[in-house]
Amino acid sequence: MKKTILYALMALFLFCAVLVACTSKKEGGTERGAIDKMTDRAAKGMADSIQIPLQKARVAAKQQEDKMRELEEALKDN
Repeated sequence: MKKTILYALMALFLFCAVLVACTSKKEGGTERGAIDKMTDRAAKGMADSIQIPLQKARVAAKQQEDKMRELEEALKDN
């Protein structure tokens, strides 16, 4: 009976020691891989290449609206 209790306590101690040893505050594998970084860089480049023409088109449309507004005001003044 004493051996059974002793073995149970040793097993419990060993289990607790393993559990504490496996627990860590550091997260493993949080650094991104090279492929993920290259994919993000390529995606950012593609997004920029799409956004730049869209911004230019918006600026051109705003200039056209301003020009039309100026023409309308000039016609109203005459």
